[in-house]
Amino acid sequence: AFTSLLNLRNDPSLAEEGWEDDGYNLAIPRAALQWWVKHRPQRARSAALTVLKESSSIPLMTEAVRASAQVKDLPGERKVYDQLIACLDDSSILVRLSAIAVLGEYGDAAAIPRLQLMTDSSSTFIREVTRDALSKLRRSPK
Repeated sequence: AFTSLLNLRNDPSLAEEGWEDDGYNLAIPRAALQWWVKHRPQRARSAALTVLKESSSIPLMTEAVRASAQVKDLPGERKVYDQLIACLDDSSILVRLSAIAVLGEYGDAAAIPRLQLMTDSSSTFIREVTRDALSKLRRSPK
């Protein structure tokens, strides 16, 4: 319902209110982050970086990782990239899987050496997603 209202009103202040919601329903701040990706990418970048540095909410962190793939870094910055690399060491396999996939989409070949370390993971999921990400990066023109 919040996503529909946000899209209908197209109101940045409503997104801010949703982001600040500290209730148990993480769908509301996640919807705000998704809205920012489409309408206010700089705000989405800032929010995603904050979540990746400070949050312990796995659903919110995975949403922030996905948002990072879309908003990327500003020219000359490496903040988003550095946070995605840091997520490779997160205790949650969901956050790690999301970060691996997003690094493949991000398109920066500098991630290849770090991702290659993940190919020896004991997790089949980690190994498969890492292989896909490495394949994308090796084909990337960057």
